[in-house]
Amino acid sequence: MRKFKVRRVVFILSFLAALTGAAVIFPFVPLPVSIFFLLSSVFAVWREFRNLRGDVIDRRILNVLALTGTVLLISKISLENLVIPIASVLMFLLSIKFIEDKKPRDFYQILALSLFQFAAASVFLFSIRFLFLFVLEAFLIISATVLLSFQVLEDEIALSAKELGYIFGFSVVFFSVSLPLTLFFFFVLPRTETPLIDVGMKSRIGVTGFTNTIAPGQVSSIQQIDAVFMRVKTEKLPFNPYFRAITYEKFLNGRWFHVPLNAGGEMLKGKTVRETVILEPYGYRNLPMIDVPLSIDLKNVRRNNSCFFLNRPVTKRIRYSGVSVLTDVIKEKLSKRERSFYLRLPEMPEVKNFVRKLFGNVSKADMPEALLVFFRRNFSYTLEDLPSSVKDFLLKDHRGSCEYFASAAAIIFRMKGIPARLVGGFYGGEYNPYGGYYIVRDRNAHVWVEYYENGSWHRFEPTFGEVGGKGTERRKRTVIDRGQMKFPNKIKLIMDALNYYWINFVINYDFSMQIQVAMKIRTKFPGIFRLAIPNNVSLNKNILIYLFSLGSILFIFVLFIKTRKTVLDEFYDLMNRMGYKRLKNEPLEVFVKRIDDEELRKKAEEFVKIYEEKFYKDKPVCCVTLERLRNILKDLKENHLH
Repeated sequence: MRKFKVRRVVFILSFLAALTGAAVIFPFVPLPVSIFFLLSSVFAVWREFRNLRGDVIDRRILNVLALTGTVLLISKISLENLVIPIASVLMFLLSIKFIEDKKPRDFYQILALSLFQFAAASVFLFSIRFLFLFVLEAFLIISATVLLSFQVLEDEIALSAKELGYIFGFSVVFFSVSLPLTLFFFFVLPRTETPLIDVGMKSRIGVTGFTNTIAPGQVSSIQQIDAVFMRVKTEKLPFNPYFRAITYEKFLNGRWFHVPLNAGGEMLKGKTVRETVILEPYGYRNLPMIDVPLSIDLKNVRRNNSCFFLNRPVTKRIRYSGVSVLTDVIKEKLSKRERSFYLRLPEMPEVKNFVRKLFGNVSKADMPEALLVFFRRNFSYTLEDLPSSVKDFLLKDHRGSCEYFASAAAIIFRMKGIPARLVGGFYGGEYNPYGGYYIVRDRNAHVWVEYYENGSWHRFEPTFGEVGGKGTERRKRTVIDRGQMKFPNKIKLIMDALNYYWINFVINYDFSMQIQVAMKIRTKFPGIFRLAIPNNVSLNKNILIYLFSLGSILFIFVLFIKTRKTVLDEFYDLMNRMGYKRLKNEPLEVFVKRIDDEELRKKAEEFVKIYEEKFYKDKPVCCVTLERLRNILKDLKENHLH
């Protein structure tokens, strides 16, 4: 039967454990550290498979190099940049360990550094991939640690494939058994309002978003990016939804500007939908929601012109829920000053003459339909070779993206005496039936128009050729039938659904979610809470939940400490039952020499010798050593305890 050298297997496992974390943090650490790690990794693999032994570089020199590099990298630490320097130090120290000749102690150090490096990598990876990498890392480290206990006994020991299979199986069982306890602590330990993983991390800001100003060509550049902007969990709708983010009221120097005018008071009629949004960091304050937002459960927000804004830029992934109204009409009473504001335009004589010539005889009531016909017949949609201004779009090129269509429509409305504004947000998205949410990407960014007539704002869609209340019926269906999806797309959506639930229930698991879970448990099992709290006692719910959680953890910990016995404690108990009690501060060798029974004394001396060799002489303790000690105790119980 073929044998495999344990040292070689340990090297492969520890090497893969180091690479698992390193693969995540490579893009973030300084380039010299990454190059040094790659070179030292190749060098380590070359030496191992050439069976070369001994240090190539004196360890004292490597220690000086490690200390110098650590000091230089740590000097880059700041409150805003804490994790990256630490991750760089860990990768640098692993590189040094790869260069050294590897004894069991070195492998233990590599595994420890790999574990810390993987912990640092968790700060950079928020998708479901982290879970798979975590399982892999745990398997590699547990397996390598168990195998090292064999290598300690004999450096060149070899095991059969069957024996290695038993060890790998033990690693899987060990991890599986410890996982429930890990999950218990994850859900009950007190959480902070701000995740600790965000401490000392630079803000991760995306490349998209609607600012307080918008210029021709700005949205089209966003529409060419395929990154996920947000995920919106809601019921599936029979049409592509709009996601409202911001309005633009002022047009000046070829740009539209957001000007806060109304902090609420709109009257909304239509079907209401509940939604939960997971918004990726993008650097601005807008909080997009379906159609026309009605309410939101987030703190520190303000409502303006039927949109919600956070009081600070969104530089970290956030989660919020709310209610929206599906409608194309927003009833709102405008003052004379506000109506006048929505009609303001800079001097544009050429455009004004063009509009007068083309729409001079068209009444205000007929303008929306006339404008749609005008755009359908004369203009085409494109994201390339865009005109430099809205004026060129109207008078020359007749080609552009949504912000050109919307801007031109709003200008024409205003020139005809109809108040109008732009609305920025997103249109459509891919509905994921496995998770029940819309995947809204950067390429779904969109700008449309709202014009004011008969005391209400009406949606006007020049890009798609839709107007007013007709838009709801004319929007394209977006719900995907599972039976019609191709297999690769099914897998893609299933993985995205897993990623959604990972973000929602693990990454974003905070204090508020703990309270929600506790309240659901209380509703499901009310008897537990009635037994715990007398009727005449009133306690804060949050305090009660934390006291119960912390009390449970403390009880388990104390119970574990009180009931846990070391192998030496078992030896003392057994000797005491045989009539030999160790005196206080009495050395082990002196204690066993007092034993009268020669055979019993020899067994006790054998136990003490094995114990002191491993525990008192700075040698790693392995499961084989503990097994030998317990076999001696078992023999003493069976043959000498009467």
